[in-house]
Amino acid sequence: MHKTSTKQKILLIMFGLFLCFSLLEIGLRTGGLILSSLQKHRNKISAAKNQDYRILCLGESTTAMGSNNSYPYQLERFLNEKNLGTRFTVINEGIIAGNTTMIIASLEDNLNKYNPDLVITMMGINDTGEIIDHNILDLFKSFRAYKLFALIFLHISENLQNPSAELPKISENISELSGRDNYQQKLNNASNIITMQVKQEEAENLKDNEKRTKNLDRNEAYLTLSHHYRKTGDLLKAEEILSQAISENKNNGLAYSELAKCFWDKKEYDKAEQTLKLAIKYSINDANSYGLLALVHMAKNQSNSARIYFKKTQKLRSKNYFATTKLNYNKLKDSVTDKNIKLICMQYPMRDVNNLRRLFYNQNGAIFVDNEELFKDAVAKDGYDEYFVDIFGGDFGHCTAKGNKLIAENLGEIIINNLL
Repeated sequence: MHKTSTKQKILLIMFGLFLCFSLLEIGLRTGGLILSSLQKHRNKISAAKNQDYRILCLGESTTAMGSNNSYPYQLERFLNEKNLGTRFTVINEGIIAGNTTMIIASLEDNLNKYNPDLVITMMGINDTGEIIDHNILDLFKSFRAYKLFALIFLHISENLQNPSAELPKISENISELSGRDNYQQKLNNASNIITMQVKQEEAENLKDNEKRTKNLDRNEAYLTLSHHYRKTGDLLKAEEILSQAISENKNNGLAYSELAKCFWDKKEYDKAEQTLKLAIKYSINDANSYGLLALVHMAKNQSNSARIYFKKTQKLRSKNYFATTKLNYNKLKDSVTDKNIKLICMQYPMRDVNNLRRLFYNQNGAIFVDNEELFKDAVAKDGYDEYFVDIFGGDFGHCTAKGNKLIAENLGEIIINNLL
């Protein structure tokens, strides 16, 4: 009788935990769907209108984010305010934290659903070229609730290691849990590596190749944690973690590059420049470090040297596009042009449009939009922060309302002059 009662209690506890986990998962996913649902609701309303000319915008967060100030909706306002005798509907199907494979996966559905006259793409920044082998553990790790618990555990371990450290607010990271899976997966992987690995290495007699693997894992954890603290505004903690990473490996180019971003955020441009030169020394093909170094020289009003570093950045990037990006761009072009839909392929701000052109086996049927000089001139005149809210791309970031307006107006003029 006692055994049966114990089993019942265990089953009830397990059921209660499962129920709590399920409710938490539903809550987190519901929260994560709010922004995308609002976007889809607006797209549905737009698609129902019997407008004369329909434009579909595809991309990642640089397209999706900004709500009414995103570049697609500013483009719609710009075109309609011109009173051209044609009414325009612009549909925003940008995917936050998406990549070109995700965009291609929903392409046919979007084309059939919206029946656009024109498709605009700006994509590829989130591609990694990685092939992911999913298994049961990966499936479990994909749950938002798991990620929340991993984040809490990460903070507890950090606090135990340094009791005087202030615990970051979990609430600040809920948006990451709901929409930025790639970021959170890395954060989860970092959760226990740093706090436990040193003792494991002392206890075990590891082979040389095993030590190298573990050191790589710990370095990834350092970079992930520093990124997390930098995003939450704790630059001192981010610097501390990166300094620890560099103390363990003086040749750690990525750690120097991330540390330079902390100095950039604090507008300590001389320190950022010195650190970026070390990043380049140990990671000679790091286009992002060259790009940020160019921005630092722009901020210091050193336009000639900035131009040199921008050229170096573009040269490196021309060699570093992933095969996946190239394949998906060509798939998109074929699908769109086969349906006799017009296509605009737009390069990211500050970047060379010729690198985008080189991705295509055949450029016929596509119009290419260049945002490079437009943004460089604007940034040189008004400052980087007027047009971007971060530097996630190395030499550019997510646009402010003013930055998105610059994109929208550039696009609008090209549409008016070439397609109408």
